[in-house]
Amino acid sequence: MTIRRSAAAAVVALAWFVVAAALPTPAAGHEIVLLFGHTAAGQLRIDADLHHPIGLPESIFPGIPGYALGEPAFHSTVFDDSTAGLFQPAAASNFQFVVTAADPGIGIYTPSGLLPLNTPVALGQPVVDYHPIWQIPAGPIGATYNITVKLQDTTGTYADSAPLTIPFTTVPEPHGVALLALGLVGLRRRRIPR
Repeated sequence: MTIRRSAAAAVVALAWFVVAAALPTPAAGHEIVLLFGHTAAGQLRIDADLHHPIGLPESIFPGIPGYALGEPAFHSTVFDDSTAGLFQPAAASNFQFVVTAADPGIGIYTPSGLLPLNTPVALGQPVVDYHPIWQIPAGPIGATYNITVKLQDTTGTYADSAPLTIPFTTVPEPHGVALLALGLVGLRRRRIPR
């Protein structure tokens, strides 16, 4: 009897953990940014915290199927940071980015389909705050996709950035995870003999 109650308690605890993990957290509430500027040598550089894949939730955008999000965003730095070696770009510079490589099934949303590789996307002059719609039109939950971008200055003031590979993963809607957890608890309770 004690073992059965312990097993039931473990299942309930696991269910609550899954539900809690699906809820928004303060850490998840911050904006994901691809901060860019130039180095002392005059090359563009993108700084980003990409230690784990960026979760793309189910699309909230009308007419955009699958998984989609307007982050990470491209931001130009507004400060010179000599410690990090990242400096604000000149006001006369003009930026664009290109997708140089992408796993099948991920891209930048356009009304006519995913943006073709090496098609320039204008970011404009500093100060830049641009949010492309990153999209995975269809795919299994938890799958990881990579997309590689490169930043360019159309005025030629700065050399192109090194390619940056951004990992993405599909994540379920939080309500769907909660319902799945509750369903697992219900199934487990049915299997525990009384």
